[in-house]
Amino acid sequence: MSILSCSVAFSEPLTLVEEGKSRALIVTTSSDPHAAQAASSLQEYIKKISGATLEILEESTTGTKDAEPILIYVGHTIAAEEAGVAFPSGFDPSIRPDAFEEEGYVLKTKGNAIFVGGNSDGPYKGTLYGAFAFLEQLGCRWYFPGEWGEVVPRKTTLVVPHLDIESRPDFSVRHASIGGWSVPTTQDEIALYSEWCTKLGFDVPAQRLYPIVGDGFLGLLLPPDEYFEAHSEYYAMDERGRRWSGLPRKASSEYYSMFCLSNEDVYDESVKNLKEAFANEEKGCRLRVSPNGFGISPPDGSPSCQCEDCLGISPTFYYPAYAHRRLRMMSELFFAFASRLAGEFPDKYVATMAYSLH
Repeated sequence: MSILSCSVAFSEPLTLVEEGKSRALIVTTSSDPHAAQAASSLQEYIKKISGATLEILEESTTGTKDAEPILIYVGHTIAAEEAGVAFPSGFDPSIRPDAFEEEGYVLKTKGNAIFVGGNSDGPYKGTLYGAFAFLEQLGCRWYFPGEWGEVVPRKTTLVVPHLDIESRPDFSVRHASIGGWSVPTTQDEIALYSEWCTKLGFDVPAQRLYPIVGDGFLGLLLPPDEYFEAHSEYYAMDERGRRWSGLPRKASSEYYSMFCLSNEDVYDESVKNLKEAFANEEKGCRLRVSPNGFGISPPDGSPSCQCEDCLGISPTFYYPAYAHRRLRMMSELFFAFASRLAGEFPDKYVATMAYSLH
């Protein structure tokens, strides 16, 4: 995360819990969709640390300002606005130079108040990220999903130092794979992983705005079960001059398909299918397009087309011996294809991978 600090005056440390007794109140707001969950997480982990339960009240409740010496305001509260604390906000999915500057959170102490909030517009979860970043300031860590992977300090007195932090993510897409297709994963494990992602400030794939990409996403553009019989020329040629549609005995052969990228019909048909996918949600789901882009990458295993035209575009620069084969790099061929697609969709992002022969 990028952290910016612009303090002009430091606040005194604030004591949330003293000898196991609460000296603070958590104040939340209904105007921030993630504030209630963030407040609940703060309450849960502060109790784990100190044994004290901090009460949660909505800001509309009268008398909150005098209820406890310390007030933790969570979300886009009126109190934050009155104190001049500005949180990141807004959601504009258009392609533009500052598109990645919207997301983020703020942690700030001011007087006897602590402000925790962030951008909760659209797919963003800034207030939740801010809550867990605040807990990290108190010593909490989450190294793996579940209780066995978390570290929670034990303190009967809990003091918060001066805070003046504005953080925005360095990467719009933040993800570590749980496995899924390669490792059997239960729904409970997926839910636990999703919860862990939020604690670390990762984005959750199901809520992702920007396109994701994996091995073999290229083959989704022209699934071989639809095209290979009538158009085998769309697919890669091996060293013996045979066209192939994917690895044998694979249920989803499109993830193992490589194209003859020098074939203009491959490009034209790919453009047609992508346009249909953006207009048709069902087809878009199969091609793995997102609201503002799509991902493509050749399959694993260093596949390439050995036809004369493809080799003519590829340089005589060889990938290190892989599976007893010596293959030319195909970066120019593949990235030229990806760049042309990007030109067809100037309002979309095209995601790909730098891997193997490319």
